[in-house]
Amino acid sequence: KEILKLVFQYLDMLRKELPCERIYEEIKTMRDIDFDNAECEDPYDKVEDLAENMTLYPPQNYLNGPEVMFEFRPDLIMDLVNSLTPDRMFVVLQSPAFKSECRTTEKWFKGHYHATNFDQDLINILKSSSPKIVSFFKSDFKLPEPNKYIPEDFEQKEVDVEGPLPFPVVIKDEPDHKVWFHNDEIFENPECTFYMHLFSKRVCEDVRMYALNCLYVELYCHRVCERFYPAALAGLS
Repeated sequence: KEILKLVFQYLDMLRKELPCERIYEEIKTMRDIDFDNAECEDPYDKVEDLAENMTLYPPQNYLNGPEVMFEFRPDLIMDLVNSLTPDRMFVVLQSPAFKSECRTTEKWFKGHYHATNFDQDLINILKSSSPKIVSFFKSDFKLPEPNKYIPEDFEQKEVDVEGPLPFPVVIKDEPDHKVWFHNDEIFENPECTFYMHLFSKRVCEDVRMYALNCLYVELYCHRVCERFYPAALAGLS
């Protein structure tokens, strides 16, 4: 129930803050970047996608129809958000704990389930503008800040190499880092891969140190997940 309260509190925030053209433009920009720098697809899959696109889009959009965004439609956005109401929700709970309650058998795969309506009191609580949230949940919802990680400059730097390269070559070699280069002769996609390795003799001293190192990495990734989520949205993964 607390999760449902959080969901509808977030939807209530969206109804107050949307439509937001800035967020639309950010998403549109990233879709355009992905389309303009897409890599070669498998021919069989490409033909299959195009055949489907020809039934959905006009000829000028056979290639980019499902990939890019064409128009900011605040009316459609609000129609969708306003339709997400408690009396229209469908919630599925899956757990072995419900085994004894699932006495109805599904027709095709013979799975067991139980269906019931929500209590009207809960529906009324979810319909309120500010349902009470338990204290250990962060509920100060807001729209995300402008994404500073969205790239703007796609100019590729000149590198002193001759002709196509059969494999990457080292163009910078320093005590603490190396830079390898391999040019994309066909599509000239501006892509970069970055790896960072931290070496420590203590990591493999014993089982305890190895386990602590693995735990540290997991905790670090969890700690920075929220901070770097905008970077992941911008294609930095």
